[in-house]
Amino acid sequence: GNWFLHYYQQLLPPLAVAVALACRRLLRRPLPPPRFALACLAALAALVTALPLATGLVAGVDPTTLPEWEPGVAAAAPVAAYLRARTTPDEAIYVAYDHADIYYLAQRRPAARWLHFRELRWTTGAFAEQVARIADPATAPRYIVGAQAFDRWDFDADGALRAIVASDYHLETTIAGVPLYRRND
Repeated sequence: GNWFLHYYQQLLPPLAVAVALACRRLLRRPLPPPRFALACLAALAALVTALPLATGLVAGVDPTTLPEWEPGVAAAAPVAAYLRARTTPDEAIYVAYDHADIYYLAQRRPAARWLHFRELRWTTGAFAEQVARIADPATAPRYIVGAQAFDRWDFDADGALRAIVASDYHLETTIAGVPLYRRND
């Protein structure tokens, strides 16, 4: 599964309530034994010391040096604004491969069935279906956003998607390092 820390932030509010109720209950009891109090103070001191150290480890990291950083992340808002200005609300766009925020920000529906690279990779036939949808003039989007390289994550090994983009689309512009391809009319 996907064990990303931000998936569990929804547990913080009930955890905070549980800690508050436990503290309230502890305060109504007689004073705890000195050993217990010292252990609690030591744990609190360790936590207070560890948190600034942990945040200091990542505070000075430049996101552009991280392996997962891509120009599509920072370019989502200007790319979406560009697409919103040049398409109608009923038109679809395609973002390769996993920047669904561009669909949301542009307020345009996706031409793709799967919006994330994990779905494309782990669903049998998903990538071939995406390519077929883009190749079909009835379902082809007006714009394709190259938020990631077409061969990223070992997709498009045979070059089918790149061939469709090369024959049916032209590079209209690049926004913050992200190419936007427009369908040839």
